[in-house]
Amino acid sequence: MTFASMPSKWSIASCLFPREENPTLPGPGPHPVLIAGVIPEKRLVLAAYGSGQTNVTLARALEPYQIEITQRTSYLKLTTRFDFRKAVPIEWSEEWFKPIGHNVPIIMGTLDRAQIIQASRAMKEWNDRLTAGAAPWGAAQIAVAPAHTAIPQKASPVIVVRQRRNYSAPGKSEE
Repeated sequence: MTFASMPSKWSIASCLFPREENPTLPGPGPHPVLIAGVIPEKRLVLAAYGSGQTNVTLARALEPYQIEITQRTSYLKLTTRFDFRKAVPIEWSEEWFKPIGHNVPIIMGTLDRAQIIQASRAMKEWNDRLTAGAAPWGAAQIAVAPAHTAIPQKASPVIVVRQRRNYSAPGKSEE
């Protein structure tokens, strides 16, 4: 895969997700992310962090702003929980997106229709919390607007990211 082509919305990709203490630098190791939005003209994706650490085997309740994907869906090794609280805009580039392992593509799968509906609800829940002021400082606000993208659904939304405070997407400098 080349970085000339952008991933589609609702793809699962492997990303060097930034750590909270240094959000402008790639993280130390690849993690699965759910691509919740694509802005092709800026080469940005909205990436929601995924983790197998809080999956159902730990008996934690799924929050309304999270979605859980089983390993049968993609190249995921564990059931993975994607969290829209940890969604950040990231430049689509080789610097930020690396394979998790050998023979594993960077784009590891795509949500099916039922999962897209669940993810859309979770994303809306997080956006509603942001709008109500219940979100932490610096969180990305996710606004849904119509778009012409190759997403397997009739009314294809695209994500527009707004920040509660000044924020530069990792990998992108202020213009």
